[in-house]
Amino acid sequence: MNHLITAKSDEVQRARWSLIQHAFDEICNVPNYSNFRSHTFYVVAKLGLQMKAGEEKLFDTDDWHDPECRDKLLTFLTKKLFSIVMRICSLLCIIFKMINEVK
Repeated sequence: MNHLITAKSDEVQRARWSLIQHAFDEICNVPNYSNFRSHTFYVVAKLGLQMKAGEEKLFDTDDWHDPECRDKLLTFLTKKLFSIVMRICSLLCIIFKMINEVK
C-alpha cells in the first residue's frame, strides 16, 4: 500500500512540475516584450489563477514595462507560480481525501 502512495505522490509531483514548466514555457514565448505583461496575465488566467496572482501581487510591479527586468520577472514568476500551484494542489489533495473518507 505504501508503494502505491509513493508512486501516486511521484506522479502528482511530476504533474505539478509539468504544469509549471508548460506555463513558464508559454510565458517565455512572447515575441514582443511590450505584450509580456498582458501575455503573462493571459497564461495565468487560462490556468484559472488570476485571483491567486492578485493575492500574490504578481502584476503590481512597474518592472513589467522595463525589458531589462525580464529575467528578474521570470525568476519571480517561477517562484510565484510554483507557490500558487503547490497550495492549490495541497488543497485539492485535502478535498479528495475528505471526499474519499465520506464514501
